[in-house]
Amino acid sequence: MKTNIDNGKSLWKLRELCTSPPQGMISYWWFNGLVNSFPLHFLYYSQFSKDFIGTKKTAREKIIERFRIKIENILKYPVRESQIQKIEKIWEELDMILTESKQIQNN
Repeated sequence: MKTNIDNGKSLWKLRELCTSPPQGMISYWWFNGLVNSFPLHFLYYSQFSKDFIGTKKTAREKIIERFRIKIENILKYPVRESQIQKIEKIWEELDMILTESKQIQNN
């Protein structure tokens, strides 16, 4: 998801809530709404926290489900050559992200 100026305040609040877990029902609801809207950002902000174990799992599942739905929708229709090229580019990008992750883990 592209982050724009309108999302800046929400992302700032999400980051703040990841460093200091929400207190109270309204804050908790707000936090969950932000996590649902920005699951990748949440995983980034909370990656070193020992808190939010269940929320991290839910965020990962949401991201995986989003990829799965998009791929299923693409494959429902006749596949065109231009789609193949675009999907292959996406795979290359994912491979680059995986390579980068492996390098970071090895350091």
